[in-house]
Amino acid sequence: MIGKRVRELRLQKGIQQSFVARKLGYKSSSSLNDIEMGRRKLKADQIPLLAEILDVEVSDLFLKGEVRETRNNINSA
Repeated sequence: MIGKRVRELRLQKGIQQSFVARKLGYKSSSSLNDIEMGRRKLKADQIPLLAEILDVEVSDLFLKGEVRETRNNINSA
């Protein structure tokens, strides 16, 4: 679930929910909380912006880094 991953990345980076919510165009952090808790879906056009806000690659929103690295190592072998 992308919401859970977003929350994990946001907390790792010490970024407030309200900051991310404002950057995504929401009036309150409750909208982002709903996304993180799986009660609301993230719009597809928000994904690149969210990755930029969290300073990660888009793929990092879907996969943990170590999983992505493992896939890259398999493909380069």
